[in-house]
Formats: sequence, C-alpha cells, structure tokens
Amino acid sequence: MITRNLSSKLINALINQSGFWKQICSDLDFRPEIRNDKLTVYYGGQAFLGEIKLEKGSLVAKTNIKFVPTIKEDAAELTLVEQPNGSGLRFKNGIRPLEIGIASESICQGYKNRIEKEWGPESKLVRNICRHGGHKSNQILDQEVVFQTTDDPRNKIDICHFDFSVNAIVFAEIKRVNDGRLFLSSRNDEPEVISQLRYYGQQINKYKKELVSVYKNVLRLKSAIGLENRFSSAMTEVNIEKIVTKPVLVIGNCSKVQTKKILDGQNEWEPLRNSIEKVAAGLIVIGKDGGRLSLLHGRQRQAFGYEVYHPKD
Repeated sequence: MITRNLSSKLINALINQSGFWKQICSDLDFRPEIRNDKLTVYYGGQAFLGEIKLEKGSLVAKTNIKFVPTIKEDAAELTLVEQPNGSGLRFKNGIRPLEIGIASESICQGYKNRIEKEWGPESKLVRNICRHGGHKSNQILDQEVVFQTTDDPRNKIDICHFDFSVNAIVFAEIKRVNDGRLFLSSRNDEPEVISQLRYYGQQINKYKKELVSVYKNVLRLKSAIGLENRFSSAMTEVNIEKIVTKPVLVIGNCSKVQTKKILDGQNEWEPLRNSIEKVAAGLIVIGKDGGRLSLLHGRQRQAFGYEVYHPKD
C-alpha cells in the first residue's frame, strides 16, 4: 500500500523558501509529487529532483549526475595545462556543476536539455499529457505510482488523475503506439500490456478505500505547498470520494489512421481490442502532443462498463 504525507515542518520550509520552490511550482514542465515525508519533482517521468526533504532543518535533494549541466560545457574545446606540482594536466578554466540556485528559467532549461537526453520512450508523451491544456486540463494527482515494495517492473503505473467525466480517481498506463507490449508475441498468448493492466486492477481493487483516503490527502498537501493552481477550482477533497477500480490504457503518438485501427481492433490490434475490456476501464488514443484523460468526453476513446466504487461500500 502506498503512503503519501508531508510533515508540517517540511511544508513550512517549502512555502517559506524565497525563490527555488516558487519557480518549480510555476513551471508546468515540472511535476512535484508527494512521497513519504519527501517529494520527487518529475520532468517527463524522469526524477529531476528526488528525495526533497529536511535534514537538520535544511532542505536537501538528490539528482542524477547525468542530469547536471556543467559550466563551460557549451565550449567546442577545453584547454588543459600541465601542473607545476607534477600532478599532470588540468583544465585551465575549471568545469563545475551548474548550480540550481533559485531555479531560474535559463538554469532549469539547461537541466531539461540534459534530462531529455536520458528520456525513455514514453517520456515526452508523459510530459505532454501532464501539461495538456495548460494548468487545469488533466488533474494529475500522482505519477510513477508503486502499490507495494517490489522489484517487479510491472508494479509502477504511470499516472493517477481525477477524471471529472466519471467524477472519480483513475489510474492510467501510458504506451506509445509502437510499443511491442501492445501486440501478440511468440512468447505470449495475449499482449503483455493485458497482464500489466490485470495486475494494476487487482491492486487498485484491493486498496480502493485506502487509495481514496491517500489522494484526498495528496490534494490537500499539494494545495498547501503552492500547487493549488495546478487544479480546477472545482477540484476539492469533497469531490474525491470514488475510484475506478480498473486502469485505463492510453496509447499515444497515434496518427488518424492508427487511431481508427486501434479503436476498431483492426489487423494487428485485434488481440488487444479483444482482451482489453476484461482488464481495463477504458482505452484512450491520442497524438504526440498529448490529450485529455477523460473516459467519457471525446471521440478517440472507449469506456468499458467502468465500475466506480464509493469508499464506504
């Protein structure tokens, strides 16, 4: 079962931080997500800043060394000179990490450029989905959700959001149109994504009451740390009372021709379309620029007799 909380000390440290945190909150590319008394800031599904927390009264965080730009890195050549103490050659003009500081736009762009070089296949698509329509289109509550502590890579679902079309929490698995897991292979009698969705549905159903409580708290905490503008004014803790107990599959980077084939289950898409209704609440097909994560509103989607559970049931 997942845990999402922040101590009052950490909340105060963030909202009283003069520049850095305000800049992170104002940049729609960055997606701060709450963990267990810490935060992770994602960019395209990659953890730009991880384990933001308090240590001895000060904010600390971690980032992957691959994401860190260096001053002078834009030079075509760097000069090295021999050192008089016999220690060999050193750079004449020292290279050092570009400090994040107050996370100004230009500095963050340097980090984004480096992160994009490490992006996985779905990263740009996830970024575009998260910021689709500006501040308030897709109501993203969480990303990279792990239901239990496990090394099973299937255990991490991409997005948790609130869908006003069904008035409930929904979990979404994101795949590119050319992802091999969407198709039959010689090793499986069903597309691999079907077993992923089946597993996620089992976990969501098992913890449905707890998950409603968790994401009520997430909304409250996100508002407390300066992310209230990421949500519609209609989005309140009172709204979060229901959860769709099967995940939604979102297939992105689709052309108009591919969209029709997917939704109609034509040719290579037939095995997926024949199996998905048993394990998913719906199928949403979008282009490379992202789209609305709405089960019921829009032509490029299908809902499969979804079930919305009230937490008191």
